[in-house]
Amino acid sequence: MIKQNLGIRKSDVFNRRMFIIGMAKVVILAGIVSRLFSLQINENKKYLTLSDKNRIREWKLPPTRGNIVDYFGNIIAGNLKVYQLHIIPEQVENFNYLLVRLKTLLDLSDKKNLSVKQLFSHYSGMKSWIPFYKKTMDSITNKRIDKYFSNTKSKDFPFQVLDELFIKNYNDTIFNEIVDSELSDSLSYVYSDLPYFLLKFYLEKTYKTSLDTQIKEFIYDKIGSSSLTYKPTIFSPNNSIVPTVIDDYFRFDIVQGHVHDMGAAMMDGVSGHAGLFGNSLDVAKVLQLFLQKGSYSKKIFFDEKNFNLFNFRHFEDEKVRRGIGFDKPELDPDDPNTCGCVSESSFGHYGFTGSMAWVDPEKEIVYVFLSNRTYPDESNNSLSEFNIRTELQKIVHEAFE
Repeated sequence: MIKQNLGIRKSDVFNRRMFIIGMAKVVILAGIVSRLFSLQINENKKYLTLSDKNRIREWKLPPTRGNIVDYFGNIIAGNLKVYQLHIIPEQVENFNYLLVRLKTLLDLSDKKNLSVKQLFSHYSGMKSWIPFYKKTMDSITNKRIDKYFSNTKSKDFPFQVLDELFIKNYNDTIFNEIVDSELSDSLSYVYSDLPYFLLKFYLEKTYKTSLDTQIKEFIYDKIGSSSLTYKPTIFSPNNSIVPTVIDDYFRFDIVQGHVHDMGAAMMDGVSGHAGLFGNSLDVAKVLQLFLQKGSYSKKIFFDEKNFNLFNFRHFEDEKVRRGIGFDKPELDPDDPNTCGCVSESSFGHYGFTGSMAWVDPEKEIVYVFLSNRTYPDESNNSLSEFNIRTELQKIVHEAFE
């Protein structure tokens, strides 16, 4: 009986131990399953990243400057420089000068892509002219504003516009107005003075001397054109110079020995488009230099190739008759604006005050016509109405046939 009880007790102990061990296995298995679930489901992204780091190594490299290209050399990314400029007006001594410098350095103008061919063939979209002088006039009374003018020359009033009338230096203002002026929405032939203002600024900035000094020393003195000059009252008395106009809108006096054009007058009588005085013989010498394509008296002033480039219609297909700077015969030979008697290779210039200069290389004729059409009143258009200049040119050409 005792042995039987002992056997039962051992069996119960064994069963309890097996139960405990079984439950422990179940708990351990549940823990393992739970951990696996956590690793593969809940922490999947974490361990995926860690596993990627075992097979992928990253280096942070600074980007190279310039364009980024692919294997084949095609640009896939580029750099664009961006600047910020902060200006405190109170700390700028000369604000106009600063603007001029900035426009030069930063290309702030919509005119930066205009070519010399466009500008001086008058096919650029620029305005025909700008009445700069009106900024110095009272818009109500149409009288001069005193603060801009003086009866004597000084540091503050350096530029002469009449015998006893001087004006402030307006070069920067004129330059800014030209740069800021609007371009036409569509291109067509429009004669414009404005490129010649810019030419003056460019030449004087490049060669560090005034335009009148440059052209006198480089050309006029060397070909013997002693009468050709800007500001002739420096060299000759007024009574030897024909009057230009009776000015009743800017200078309010007879203009004699001073440039007619108001913009040129505001730049001390020197500009790329106006201000030159002289006699017909000395004008003819300059035309002879052009006729000989840069050579005169055994001296070479410019290359024949460059002259031919200027004496060519670059926009003939757009109905522009002009070369670069030079006027050319009308595309329609029956148009009276130019004489139908001249050859296609001929060239010249018609001046606002009534002058005309023309060269026909094929016939070797140099024709100069000088007048003061604008005196006493610039509304006198008889020269154009009756084609006087071209009719006289026709007579000259017929005389050589």
